[in-house]
Amino acid sequence: MGLTRGVAAAFEDDGAIRSREDPTRRGLLAGGAAFLAAGLPAVPFGVAPGAAFTPAFLLLAAVLAAVAGLRTRYAGADAVEAAVRVVLVGVGAAAVGAGLGGL
Repeated sequence: MGLTRGVAAAFEDDGAIRSREDPTRRGLLAGGAAFLAAGLPAVPFGVAPGAAFTPAFLLLAAVLAAVAGLRTRYAGADAVEAAVRVVLVGVGAAAVGAGLGGL
């Protein structure tokens, strides 16, 4: 989760020191999104560990689509650009997770 949050922050950083909105609201939104993005895909593994991969994958796809939609709506990002960024960051995070899981 730290990897995806760091990449998201790097995409947003333009070098200027400023606050576009209330930091409490921004923190709650980022924390809530991080909790949902990390927590929802893990739920099937707690319910039915043997058959959890497909439901977890579908939940992850839904979470990534929601994140792209939220970026488009609230961050003013282009829909295609938001989708590409979210997919690339998701693939990168999955690759790191798979690599660490294989250790």
